[in-house]
Amino acid sequence: MRPRSPGMLDQASRSPEVGRARHPVELGAFRRATIQAATVLLVGCASAPPGAQPDVPHDDPAAELQAITQKLVDAYAPGDLALWTRYTAPAFVVVTEDDEVETRDQFLAALEPLPPGFEGTARVTAFRASTFEEMTVTTYVIEENESVFGQLVHGHFRVSDMWRETPAGFRLIASQVFALLRDPPRAALPEAALNSYAGTYELAPNVCVRVNRDRDHLVAERDGRSSQTFVPEHVDIFFTPGHPRSRRIFKHDAGGRVVGFVDRREGEDIAWRRVSEE
Repeated sequence: MRPRSPGMLDQASRSPEVGRARHPVELGAFRRATIQAATVLLVGCASAPPGAQPDVPHDDPAAELQAITQKLVDAYAPGDLALWTRYTAPAFVVVTEDDEVETRDQFLAALEPLPPGFEGTARVTAFRASTFEEMTVTTYVIEENESVFGQLVHGHFRVSDMWRETPAGFRLIASQVFALLRDPPRAALPEAALNSYAGTYELAPNVCVRVNRDRDHLVAERDGRSSQTFVPEHVDIFFTPGHPRSRRIFKHDAGGRVVGFVDRREGEDIAWRRVSEE
């Protein structure tokens, strides 16, 4: 439900046996963020830990779950094991933003306070809940603000959780997290560099795109389709605003001439060959 590990605020202190990346500057503070609608896992009904009092019933279950969710998010940075133990079912399963599937024991074993130099806060927003008998699915966005040795970083994550109402109160049984991607910072390239990418590129016979410079960016046009804006992220690397999953990466021959570009998404490339410089 929460970002499984707080990424940049967390990864320097995670042990290798938990499967956590250990580079201190990698993702974002509470980074394990988002669960797509419902990992519907059939798990047993959770009971309260020995000696614990059942939760006080709430007139508005959605408001109760939103309050619990915010408490759990707040409890991540200090590594509040007791709160997470209370609200997670024994059969709890989480799918992290790195596509790791972890049990409750694995999740709790990695829950530790953030190391010195790392600070963060997170706010639950856009909260929605849908109830189906004793099961409730929630989905929301975590807006995180983090400080890494004084450097500020912001992140947004979509999370979806599956809750089960038990005699002891609501218990979390499944969660899935993913990061909400944003456009990268744009770079400023000289006009001559932008002009060097202009031309016609071919994907297949009669499937072509024309690329031209428009002030500080490129515009790609295909017959029968709306034009696309290519904004420079770095030399030879461009993105389309609002589509941060994709990049257009221009290729050169040994002499430095642009000979094509690849349309890359999630590491997979579709190659376009330059057939004309006009």
